[in-house]
Amino acid sequence: MSSASNMAGNGTSEMKLEIIVVPVSDVDRAKAFYGGLGWRLDADYSSGGN
Repeated sequence: MSSASNMAGNGTSEMKLEIIVVPVSDVDRAKAFYGGLGWRLDADYSSGGN
């Protein structure tokens, strides 16, 4: 059996989480928490003028 047919038949695939939006009440505390988990901040956008 070839490796290509082996991979096609096992029913698994690699998946990655690219983007997640997490609403928070304290942005600085949330950044510190998720940064401590090893998450990378790629962009930081404000949703309003307040």
